[in-house]
Amino acid sequence: MDVYDILEAVEHNPLAHVLATVIHVEGHAYRKQGAIMVLMADGRTIGSISPGCLEADLAAYVPSVWDSQKPQMVEYDMRPADDFGWGETIGCGGLIRILLEPIAGELLVHLLIAKASLDRGDAVELIREYGEGYSDVRYALSMVREAPGVLRACEDRGAFEAQAISGERFLVKGHEFTNKRALSAFGTVTRLEPKPRLIIFGANPDAAPLVQMAANSGFRVVVADWRDALCTMERFPGASEAVVAFPEALAARLALTPGDYVIIMSHQFEKDEAFVRQIAPFPLRYLGIMGSRERTERLMAGLRQPKWLHYPVGLPIGSEGAYENAISMTAELIAVKRGVRGSETESPRDDQGDVTERSVCDDRGSGKGSSVRDDQGDVTERSVRDHRGGKGSSAKDDQGDVTERSTHDHRGSGGYAQGAWVSTGRASTTSRTQGGGAS
Repeated sequence: MDVYDILEAVEHNPLAHVLATVIHVEGHAYRKQGAIMVLMADGRTIGSISPGCLEADLAAYVPSVWDSQKPQMVEYDMRPADDFGWGETIGCGGLIRILLEPIAGELLVHLLIAKASLDRGDAVELIREYGEGYSDVRYALSMVREAPGVLRACEDRGAFEAQAISGERFLVKGHEFTNKRALSAFGTVTRLEPKPRLIIFGANPDAAPLVQMAANSGFRVVVADWRDALCTMERFPGASEAVVAFPEALAARLALTPGDYVIIMSHQFEKDEAFVRQIAPFPLRYLGIMGSRERTERLMAGLRQPKWLHYPVGLPIGSEGAYENAISMTAELIAVKRGVRGSETESPRDDQGDVTERSVCDDRGSGKGSSVRDDQGDVTERSVRDHRGGKGSSAKDDQGDVTERSTHDHRGSGGYAQGAWVSTGRASTTSRTQGGGAS
């Protein structure tokens, strides 16, 4: 469940509830900083911040947090190697700090304003300033701008100043910071994103599993087709909208934005070509085209291949049939959304964005991955896949420490969807260790 669904539940549920936010992680954890969930007074939960091992304990804090109307920080330390007694033998090897806040007063106001912003398609940032410990939290809400690091306080409710000054520099309550991580000395910034829109052109039966899978993965799915008998909400119940229009009119009807994801899969060459030529001038986050390389290159004849073009669409897992193809395509959508680089289906480009080279997967669906590095040059991921189920390999940082290991095979693969948020190093008010109690 994504942030939008959680805020929607808060908006429509009148029960007393508590917001749980991961504000600090050391070592390995199921979710990263910024992950949120809601704990309700009746024992129900919305979202998750662990595989289920922490939620029951967190639920015990709900009455006291709600009755006191004061935030509380809870710390879980799963690092001791000789003690696996916490919950059901987690052994995660990490430390996690979770802020519990009653959803009332100023926080509720800010969350409802954030929800309205997400409804408009605008991302926002919830800024927290901590007073004495974590029991005194002041809030501000800022619009997210395209320029990195730029914040503008749109609803501070008298809490504190959050103001961009230039580039990556901004002010909070008169203090200047070069980036949001520096803010962690006395506060945190949590980014709240709207659901990205996925437009699927082609209302054929093979689109149905993709619609459902993408919707379950946090996308707002729009199905578009020129055939009104096929393009219906009854046939695609997971979609948010069904748009009936001929390809030549679709771009105007859809009002495309740079954050949109588009997959073309009508299986009719002339219609696909007409739609491609309509959307070619628009910048997108992702454009995937189903079909062979040769077919796509004929579709794109005379057009400059944009850097967001992926073809053949989906990750090369040797998929067959509509359901497996939906898995492949949804996996690639998630990779792009999470900022994972090095997709084997993306056309490699030089610094000017021009296509310079393209790796070809053979008819068995094989393809090799490569080490992916972050902006500091550290290896963050490495995987090798083939049609039989390739083996992942251990990725190491510059000190030679293993940072990740993944194994993919034809039976499926597991993993965590992780984001990255600012952390805070302040002292805890409640600490939990494996096999231990409050301290």
